[in-house]
Amino acid sequence: MNKSETPDWLLEIQNKSWEPEILISGITLTFLFILSNYIYNFFGMLIQEYSVRLVVGRNLYIVSIIILAGLKAGLIFIWV
Repeated sequence: MNKSETPDWLLEIQNKSWEPEILISGITLTFLFILSNYIYNFFGMLIQEYSVRLVVGRNLYIVSIIILAGLKAGLIFIWV
């Protein structure tokens, strides 16, 4: 075998690299859509149990939801 030739098993792995990429991106999107409920509960807990001011908690919640929505949209548009 010549040194410049690529082995068959390596070519097969390189050609099938899209399968784990689809799986990883699907799992990531699923967790991102589930995450918004946990963010809501987290900021509710901060306001109720740790006496974070309502205005501060609400503003942090809004900012985190906007960031999460931007991340979702970015990943969806990149994926499609």
